[in-house]
This record gives sequence, C-alpha cells and structure tokens, in this order.
Amino acid sequence: MSLSETWWAWRDWLMQNPDWILLMILGLAALEAVAVVGSIIPAVPIMLALTLLAGSADLPLHLVMLAAMIGAMVGDGVSYAIGHYFKHGIENVWPFRTHPHWLSASEAFVEKHGGKSLIFGRFIGPIRAFVPLAAGIFQMPLRRFLWFNFISAVAWAPPNILPGYIAGAAVTHPYMPGKYQLAFVGGMLIAVALLLWLLPWLKAITRRWRKSHAPRNAGIYYAGDGRPENQVLAGLFALCGLAGFVTLALSLPALRGWDQTIAHELMRLRQPAIDYLFLVFTLLGDRDALLTFGGLLALWMTVRRQWRALAFLAGISLICLTLPNVLKLWFEVPRPQLAAHPPASWSFPSAHAFNATVIWGFLYVLAGRHMHESGRAWALGASLTIILFTAVSRPFLGVHWSTDILAGMSLGLAVLAVLRWSWYRGEGLRGLSAWEAPAIILISLVVTSLIWVWPDWPNALMRLASLPAAGV
Repeated sequence: MSLSETWWAWRDWLMQNPDWILLMILGLAALEAVAVVGSIIPAVPIMLALTLLAGSADLPLHLVMLAAMIGAMVGDGVSYAIGHYFKHGIENVWPFRTHPHWLSASEAFVEKHGGKSLIFGRFIGPIRAFVPLAAGIFQMPLRRFLWFNFISAVAWAPPNILPGYIAGAAVTHPYMPGKYQLAFVGGMLIAVALLLWLLPWLKAITRRWRKSHAPRNAGIYYAGDGRPENQVLAGLFALCGLAGFVTLALSLPALRGWDQTIAHELMRLRQPAIDYLFLVFTLLGDRDALLTFGGLLALWMTVRRQWRALAFLAGISLICLTLPNVLKLWFEVPRPQLAAHPPASWSFPSAHAFNATVIWGFLYVLAGRHMHESGRAWALGASLTIILFTAVSRPFLGVHWSTDILAGMSLGLAVLAVLRWSWYRGEGLRGLSAWEAPAIILISLVVTSLIWVWPDWPNALMRLASLPAAGV
C-alpha cells in the first residue's frame, strides 16, 4: 500500500470513528504541554490535520474545543507536578543537565511575569513546554497555578482549533474544494508549520557549532546585532540560492517532462473555490499591486524618517522591476498555454516567485529584527505562507512551469540573503515600537487588496480561466 493510500485509509477510519479524533486532539494538546516531550513532537502540523478531520467529520465544535482545553490543562498540570516534586534538583537530571538553557529561559520568564507567564508562555514556542515546569520548581501555589492554567487553556484553544476546524467543515459545502484540493492546500500549510517547528531545533542543534566557529565581528562579517555567525549563514544561503538557480537553468531541457507532468496534475485540481484562493495571491503579486504596496511603505518610512530602510526599499524595487525581466529575455522560455489569456512575456524565471521571496522575505527581516521571539515566529509564518502561495499560484493557474517558480525562488533567496547581510551591517529601524512595522505592513496589504485585487477580480477570472489539458 502506497503512502497516499495509507493516509486515505487512516482518514476514512477516523471519519467512521470520530470519537478517536477527539481523543487524539486531547492527547496531542496534553503532550504538547509536557516538558521535553512538547518540544520534540511537531504538534502544530499534527493539530492542524486533526482539526481538519474534526471539521470534516462534523464533530460538535464545543466538544473539540473542550477536548483541546482539557488536554492543555492536563499537560501543564503534569509539567507543574514534576517541577513541584523535584524542585531545583531537576536541573541535575538528564536532559536538563546537558541542556541547562532549556530551563534557564523559562525560569527567568516565570520570575519576570509570575502567573501571567503561564498564559504568555503558551504562545512562545521555544519555552511553552517548560514554563509550567518552572512554575512548579518555584513552588507556585496550586490554586494560583490552576487558575492561570485554566485561563491559558481557554486563550490557547481558539487560535489553534478554529482555523483547521472551519476549513474542514467547509469541505462539505457544495462550492468548497473537494478532498484532493483540501489535501493540496492543507499540505502547503502543514509544510510551513513543519518548517516553523523545525527552526528552533535547528538553531538549538547548531548553536554551539555556530558560536565556536563565529568569526570576529569585523570586516565583511560585521553584524550590528553582535552575531557575526549569522552573517556567515547569510552568505551560505546566497551561494545555495545562486547554485540552485544555475542548476535549474542548465537543466531546463531535462526537466521539461517533469514540468509537463506537474502541470497536468495541477490542471486536475482546478476548481472554482481553490482558483479564487490562488487568484488572490497572484493579483497581489502583480506589478501594479506591488508598486502600490511599496509606495505606501515608502510613505510611512518617509514620515517616520527611516531613511536607511527607504533606500533599501528603493533598491529592492529596482531589482524586482529589472532582474527577472532581463533574465526572461535571456532564456526565452515559452509559457504553458493552459490559461485563456496568459501574459505575453517569457516564462523563466517567474517574476512573481522572485518578487514574493525578496519582498516578503526582506519585510520579515526588517520587522522581525525588533520583535520578540514569539512575534517573530508568527511573522515568519505569515511571510513563508505568502511566498509559497504566491509562487504556487502561477503554475496552478497555468501561466508558469514549475521550474520557473523554483528558479524564481532560488534566485530570490540569493538576493534576499545579500539584502539580509547588508541590512544587519547597520542599525535597524530607529525609535519605533516592535509592532509598528508589522501593523503598517498589514494596513498597506489591506489597502492594496482593496485597490487592485477586488476591482480586477472578474477580469482576472476570465484571463486565467483554465483551458483543456490536451496541450500539456
């Protein structure tokens, strides 16, 4: 039995036995909150998959929420009990003996915020499984712990349950995507969630190596935040992105069959509701929309006298307007003829994929530099989601080959890494709160959508309507 057949067989069994979905949600919520265990399991993508199933199985929402809250409270209770029993002696027990930083950050967080740390800590990935443990170590009164534990579970459940549940429930609507379309979109979201889950682990695993091999904070390695090892990583990412682009460019004839196969499979997924979803990202990636978006950000930077950021924005605009178009003229790769009225330009590399990678990647670098770790994780997730969906929207709507978007993203990664290296050689945004930049970016995105996406919707539907796949 293939992997896909195993997945659908497992899904069908759960749909016929929905009580097990509730038990799995309760168990996962509990495990996620247990010290050490919660840092090992990829809870976010698994919870997304389970809530999708819960919505599809038409399980009552209040039962799903209740299962998640009970599980979260049980998991925190187990961690608290362990900490309360062992006290500071647990610091001499494996794995805390070899990884003391796991506890030190959580203990400092509890000392600073007291009982509120149990609420805030649930939304901070690296420490959320250790905060209840630290509360137990500090002998927080049981009644006080139970009260904050309850509030934290109530606050945690809705944002972790509702998105997947609503999406799963929508599948049964006649105008909503079917199971294969849902699996496609859900797979993309789960891939982003997995990457976000892996990043803290990769940082922890490589922390000692990066510090021991860090160059002197001077010359080309100079970093304004005092971490020259990250400047080295930026250089490595630039080389990897450039190598990926060159490899794809040299392999285009050999990859044409692969392009044809993927185009054929994507054509089979076309359906009105999912077409609308990808159409939004494609329209947001159009030149006029990006110029409007950039203009709003430039206005804000001018008003707030962020001249260095404004200079970077001008340079990024120039690169995005010229580099992909010059390369398209160089390679002269024809577009697939799968949309009613595809763009008249050449295809390789995808400007949408390149621009999304550079622009949204740099906005994350710009805003994330001053954000708390938890806020930075959310900002990274939003940036990755926009980049991925914008890039995939092009071959999905039949106006690019898959190699076009891979090349655009690879080249975009190389440019983004250079921009990140250059940005960190100086000071970041000056005199701004951590949330001002993300708020302005969000407002600019909404205004741009109202100006370009909403009015152009009907015309875009006709331009990008799918043609029969016979020409693939």
